[in-house]
Amino acid sequence: MDTISHDFVVPVMQILFDHNTCSGLEEAELLGYKYGDIANEVVENSCICKLTIPGLYCDELYILPNAPSFKKLLGKESLPHPASMARVVTFSVSARELVYRKEHVQFYNPLYGKMSRVMDLCRFVRTRELVLEEFGSEGEAGSFTKFYEVAPDMTAFFNKVVLRYQETDVFEKVAEMFLEAKNLESLEFLDPHLRDLFHGYFDGDTFFTDITWNDPPLWFQQFVKKAFHQPQLVHLDLNSPYVDWIPTDFLCPLFEDWFKNPETFPRVTKTVTGKGPIVREK
Repeated sequence: MDTISHDFVVPVMQILFDHNTCSGLEEAELLGYKYGDIANEVVENSCICKLTIPGLYCDELYILPNAPSFKKLLGKESLPHPASMARVVTFSVSARELVYRKEHVQFYNPLYGKMSRVMDLCRFVRTRELVLEEFGSEGEAGSFTKFYEVAPDMTAFFNKVVLRYQETDVFEKVAEMFLEAKNLESLEFLDPHLRDLFHGYFDGDTFFTDITWNDPPLWFQQFVKKAFHQPQLVHLDLNSPYVDWIPTDFLCPLFEDWFKNPETFPRVTKTVTGKGPIVREK
């Protein structure tokens, strides 16, 4: 191991230390022959690129109103635009809506121009994350048709996706697009009522609500099972209103299939997590 070159170790460390796994730095520091020093060097020189936009697609212009921001991998220290995008280990896009209108854009950023320009700059970044809040409905704007035309480029680009769960046709269609791209390594669903619960009773990490839920729609049950079986997916986070469905109707059948037909499961580590509101007794 002592003969492994520095140039080989650095990119390996870069893969390990994205913003979700930098906790492994302590273990890396224990490695011999200066590998701990290399790990610290990689973390110190790595950064996160964040982009907050009103929507993922804007009419026919496909414009980018805001410039990305950069910060250190560890800590909150802001950084100028790095000389090389090779330093970026995570590219994270937070979009309020799926489709927004150009009149909602206050200014146009000429440096980056289009979303596709930033995606091209970050195409080799290890973790490419999208957080999408709202999906709207196809009847609200004619831009949805044009969005679907460019959607394959986006769904193939992001490998970590966080979607706020909604029971709409648009949500189902977009979720299926990401699944069909077969590029997701991490998929998370957020409870659509989580924000409203902040105005109610909150105790630590536990949310209380008077809302009760039945089983999820059949399409969502099938979707989750298909996602789990994709070999590249390693993390599935189901923070949806149907969190009670996970252990009984999702995991138990999976375990039964696993014991009966273990060869159908990929030999990789997968994690399934879920958290939802606890129903408050009246």
